[in-house]
Amino acid sequence: RNLSENRPFGPNPRRKPGSSWEADGRSSCPIRTVILTRRHKTRHASMEFDLPEDLAALQDVARRFAADHIRPHARTWDREADIPRETIKQLADLGFLGIFTPTDYGGAGLGDLGASVIMEEIARQCGATALMLDAHNALCSAHIIRAANDAQKAKYLTKLAAGEYQGA
Repeated sequence: RNLSENRPFGPNPRRKPGSSWEADGRSSCPIRTVILTRRHKTRHASMEFDLPEDLAALQDVARRFAADHIRPHARTWDREADIPRETIKQLADLGFLGIFTPTDYGGAGLGDLGASVIMEEIARQCGATALMLDAHNALCSAHIIRAANDAQKAKYLTKLAAGEYQGA
């Protein structure tokens, strides 16, 4: 069966009928044929990825906090469309409201991997809380870090990291 006939705009006009890679009927593209053939013949080596010790400890803190303080209330918060201020303050105390914020401004000064570790653990228990954290850190604080002058950074970042302001 010639798969090129099933193309949305008809057969490829540049291809010569009867070419060797078309005759086998496996694919309409020689590269795809090679990939499909190799996929079944090769064994892929597994890749191990261990977090650095500090991020593994951070992951454990985020996991325990989410299980103890977020999971029991997640459905109620979703129903009421509200995350209590005391929970937001606890997130700030852990440094989760200043993930990207430099330590000079009261933040944790973490990078993308640190943020991913935190977000994964929070999202495992409550997607809405993780979304709030991500909006606060990535959509608000990160833009101030990137584009604000020093006076603006001092004015906003310290309060955002402390949980006094909430960015979303």
